[in-house]
Amino acid sequence: MTMDTSTLKNYFQVVIGTAIYVCAVNLFIVPLGLYNAGLLGIAQIIRTILVEYLHLQFSFDIAGIINFLLNLPLFILAFHTISKRFVIGTFISVLSQAILFSLIPIPAEPILNDMLSCILIGSCLAAAGVGLCLTAEACAGGTDILGMYASLYWKHMSVGKITIAINIGIYLVCAILFNIQVALYSALFSIFFGIVVDKMHLQNIALNVMIFTKRPDVSQMILHEMHRGVTCWEGEGAYTKDHTHILVTVISKYELERLRNNLHELDPNAFVIVNKTTEVFGGFEKRLVR
Repeated sequence: MTMDTSTLKNYFQVVIGTAIYVCAVNLFIVPLGLYNAGLLGIAQIIRTILVEYLHLQFSFDIAGIINFLLNLPLFILAFHTISKRFVIGTFISVLSQAILFSLIPIPAEPILNDMLSCILIGSCLAAAGVGLCLTAEACAGGTDILGMYASLYWKHMSVGKITIAINIGIYLVCAILFNIQVALYSALFSIFFGIVVDKMHLQNIALNVMIFTKRPDVSQMILHEMHRGVTCWEGEGAYTKDHTHILVTVISKYELERLRNNLHELDPNAFVIVNKTTEVFGGFEKRLVR
């Protein structure tokens, strides 16, 4: 399978986003003794148990490697149910995490004296890194994959519900093994992080697209390549009297570039109107990628 320039650009963006994410966590969050949400948080707890309770010594932070091992079964699960491009991009992110978490040193003392400042800056930078991964059709692994899989087979499940359930478990373990302050500040980091990621995540921005084209196969492209529903009308130009197809569909903002590229190949002269919608319900599927 050959990779086009756009795909390579996306994978490069995934690596850059992952590097920002890892730097934010290692430089601002880990020195505070706090823990991430999701599978990385579980990996960090396992790391702490191995080092502080079992007194095993490592020359580097093994949380990234543990996180990679925890994600492997999810990659196998996702490879047959979610877009292979999404899985490959996420694999690159998690592999980069394993390498970068091992290479980027953790300061002995927090960079800033104020804990809340570290949490706020760290969460914003970490969210910016993950946001780059998401806009490149990948994620940082872990609960996103599990949530995507669950939402495909169980109607009432979602990425958000799976993430909340796992995170509650993580912070309960933090409160039991460490102390309530560690759990609360870790949860605060997770909340700030989640808010910023949600604002950056283009799947949460829906677009109403109206296309005027003379090519009947444009509707088939939307149906079979983008896997989005489309409504068709037959129209006529008021001035030219030319017959035209009027297509209406709703997509998420991260799909707009793909639609633009596909449409350019089929009909460079198509006339397109794009509007941001305030609300969509009744069957519109939010997804990381398809």
